Amino acid sequence: MSARAPRIARCLNPLQLWRLWVGRDPLRAMLHIEQGLASALYVQTGLLGALLTAAMGAPAWASAGLLLASWLCALGFGWAVRSGWSQRFAEPMLLSAQAALMLLVGALHYLLLDRYRALVIGPVVLLLAFCMFRLERRSILRLVAWTLACFLLASGIGWCGWPLRFDGRSELLHLGTLLLCIPGIGLLGLQMSAVRQRLERERLRLQEALAEIERLATRDALTDLPNRRHAEQALDAALARLRRLGEPLALALVDLDRFKLVNDQHGHAVGDAVLRRLAELAGQTLRRTDLLARWGGEEFLLLMAGGEAPQGLERLQAAVRANEQPLPFRFSAGWTEARPEDTPESLLERADAALYRAKAAGRDRCERA
Repeated sequence: MSARAPRIARCLNPLQLWRLWVGRDPLRAMLHIEQGLASALYVQTGLLGALLTAAMGAPAWASAGLLLASWLCALGFGWAVRSGWSQRFAEPMLLSAQAALMLLVGALHYLLLDRYRALVIGPVVLLLAFCMFRLERRSILRLVAWTLACFLLASGIGWCGWPLRFDGRSELLHLGTLLLCIPGIGLLGLQMSAVRQRLERERLRLQEALAEIERLATRDALTDLPNRRHAEQALDAALARLRRLGEPLALALVDLDRFKLVNDQHGHAVGDAVLRRLAELAGQTLRRTDLLARWGGEEFLLLMAGGEAPQGLERLQAAVRANEQPLPFRFSAGWTEARPEDTPESLLERADAALYRAKAAGRDRCERA
């Protein structure tokens, strides 16, 4: 018994109960909260409406029907949202459908409340005003038209004397209020929808601009390879994974041979084309998990996961040797495998020393530190 007590206490923890009800996904949690409030409104409206209509002398079946309809709406829409069934629609909360049913129930209350039917106008206006913050243009127009149709029909039935005859002058006042407020709220909703659409377009443009700024901040403008800043961040992350998970890592410094002669003899435009061509060949021969970044000038940094540094450099060197565009060129490389105690500086120092040996040994070769 004592062993079960902590488990029962955890189950009755208010925070645990709250998470069980709303879930852990923030977006779904917001939907569940909103639907919970809507369900509470259904139950409250149905109960209050049934009591008022019964007090006004309406038929018992009418009061019971309104109460049952409200509670069925609470259960039905609550199940649709919480089960995820409503996610297939453009409005996951089914706001248009819920509002239409609530307005229909409001029109029935208006018909049955006799001289107290003016009490319905306030909640109807409040419901429409709330919907205007969430619905799009077409949904707003449909909801306004539906509201006017429901209440005009209820007023027409009341004028005919069923179930209770409306007073002519008070009914004209009520209808005038509805015909003034409902289209006015609809116009306000259309303006709000236009503002939301404009803000959404601005948000998308801002996201695109931020993405472009991020790309420019981490990419080399000439070769479209990652730049030095991005390479330093990637190197820090790779060393962290090596220490934490033991993932193998190799680093190579790649330097084009006699690149200054290319610029001097053929011009900087051809030199730029050579740099871009090396980037293209690297994209064709290296693995997706490898990262080639422009380190500076004609020097590149290559990060290779999984311990396949020799094979990757051999594939790239073979592709470069077979290349003739825009002119033949070669590179030298120095590479080393990372150790858990390495820092970026120590790793780069060993690779740079190996690169120096490759240059001193005649270029067009790869040396391991």
